[in-house]
Amino acid sequence: MDKYAILLATYNGEKYIEELLDSIERQTRKDYVCYIHDDGSTDGTVSVVKKWIKGKSNYQLLEYDSKKGAKNNFLSMLEKVEASYYMFADQDDVWCENKVDKLITRIELVTRDRENVPCAVHSDMYVVDDDLNVLSNSFIKYIERDIYRNKLPQLLIDNPAAGCTMIINKALRDRSLEYKNANEIPMHDQWIMCVAAATGIINVIDEPLLYYRQHERNVMGAEFESKKDKVIRNAKDVATGEFARKKRKFHMSEIKLAKQLAFVGGIDDETKKFLMELIRVNNKGKLERMAFYRKNGMDRKKHSFWMRLWV
Repeated sequence: MDKYAILLATYNGEKYIEELLDSIERQTRKDYVCYIHDDGSTDGTVSVVKKWIKGKSNYQLLEYDSKKGAKNNFLSMLEKVEASYYMFADQDDVWCENKVDKLITRIELVTRDRENVPCAVHSDMYVVDDDLNVLSNSFIKYIERDIYRNKLPQLLIDNPAAGCTMIINKALRDRSLEYKNANEIPMHDQWIMCVAAATGIINVIDEPLLYYRQHERNVMGAEFESKKDKVIRNAKDVATGEFARKKRKFHMSEIKLAKQLAFVGGIDDETKKFLMELIRVNNKGKLERMAFYRKNGMDRKKHSFWMRLWV
């Protein structure tokens, strides 16, 4: 079993993949194994990866069937790879040279004498354009969230942590694989953060440790929307009937996530009770639903009133 594993999911990423791999290779700490699995690329990604990793013993290309999406790709690697600690890499990012060292140092400090407690550590990241010009020194502030909003009710609504900023221990990895239906999990990073909040520890490194490219191909975008644009978009959605549908879909996603969390072991009685109540919240009247969300702190950094209005 490896001590430290980096899980890199690729798909049609030939344009940037070498930059990422170069940045991982430049890490000040090199006692890791980087596992790469491609999700059925139709470009030259696999050829680029095979050429780059040739002769490098701590990089391994995993060859098995496509998993049809980033979430399933990462979850499949998490299941197949045995390690003490796991980090996640996105194909178009660039890592700061001290990223691995800072993440490992922090999680080992936090879990000292309690290795069996599920733990996630995550950082912030720079937001950059295609040419790595910095658009923001903080992804979290760029998307108007709060890096310290890590309680389970908040994470079900608003996850501030991208998978590529995380390190998790084996205890959290094992708990995170206890889901029954991956289709009810929005993304692997939100799922892992929710499991950590429900069963263990979340710790934050409040500084950027990688460069996150912002472009149309990102699975998790960081595009800023002005208040004027938001009003215009919402007005169009109301006129077409899309507004209510979108809010309903958003509301149902946290209920589906709660259903999957209910299968996870190691959750205390109070948290289990909260999850059961959330799963059944649609059986309540409108005002009762709004009161439930408010009582349990299920809110966002901004616009919580409007969010609760549509539950």
